[in-house]
Amino acid sequence: MKELTRPDTALVQSAARSIGLEPRAAAPGADVTVDHGPVTLTVHVDTENDDPRIIALLRYNGTVTAADYVTALVAANAVNSAPCAPHVFLSAPGGEPLRTVLAPGENTSAEDAAPLDVTARLVFPVGDGVTRGQVAGLIGTALRIGGELAEAIAKALPDSAPEITETPGRSVVRTPPPELPPLTRERVTGWFAARGVEEVPFDEETETVCLSMDGTPVDIILADPEQAVIRVAARVPATGEPDPGQLLHVCNHANALSTTAAVCAVQQSGEWWLVSRVGVPVAAGVSDTQVDAVIRTGVIGAGSQLKAVLRQV
Repeated sequence: MKELTRPDTALVQSAARSIGLEPRAAAPGADVTVDHGPVTLTVHVDTENDDPRIIALLRYNGTVTAADYVTALVAANAVNSAPCAPHVFLSAPGGEPLRTVLAPGENTSAEDAAPLDVTARLVFPVGDGVTRGQVAGLIGTALRIGGELAEAIAKALPDSAPEITETPGRSVVRTPPPELPPLTRERVTGWFAARGVEEVPFDEETETVCLSMDGTPVDIILADPEQAVIRVAARVPATGEPDPGQLLHVCNHANALSTTAAVCAVQQSGEWWLVSRVGVPVAAGVSDTQVDAVIRTGVIGAGSQLKAVLRQV
């Protein structure tokens, strides 16, 4: 098993180079930035809280304005509903959450021209340390999500697409080999058994641990060896037909504020559902303390995000 180490700028830069990328120069302690075609990746090491983590932020390099808000909202919600559980949100420049729905035609021309940021966030728990392969896996997964985000926004808003859509060497991004034990059913059920929960239902067909929290279904999905997903879902209360634009706006506002889970709105059989998910890249394996962080912060984060949105709809 690879030796675990505390992440820093040098480790992040080394991890990026190991999968064929060339990050910008960065001073010790600074964030690491990678230019990658239609997106720019920034990796931040946050070890100042009780749950240290590495945060990957991807910014879409195209031009999106307030006049595009509703169209971009629909595209972002579609990306957030993808199986890999990305965390995409629209904001004012610098990440400032948007308080109201920006409807086209209801603002002045200057207000319609105000720029918006389109960002994807991916978080990896540090636990008692990380390997270079884990950081490389985080970066690789983040760039894959960034590519899906850029494609979705450019398709919805063709005029927003950046002039530069390809980066030299972009196709050589490599998947790192596993360096720690994989996140398996046995490790997840063992985590619950250690806390007195002996019977943990498991769906063999979907490779999902099926739980319940205060009567709400909670799923830990292990089907993708590169990405574990914690999912919590609830039906939107039947208080009349919800305004889809307002519903997506409430989800987006919550996603801009949350550092863990992303919630999206999904319509099934004429009913609206809210699905809150946390996705964690696990291709390079996870340590025992990371298993703890993935389950604990994932379940709490997804559940809290869902409740926050339900209170507003």
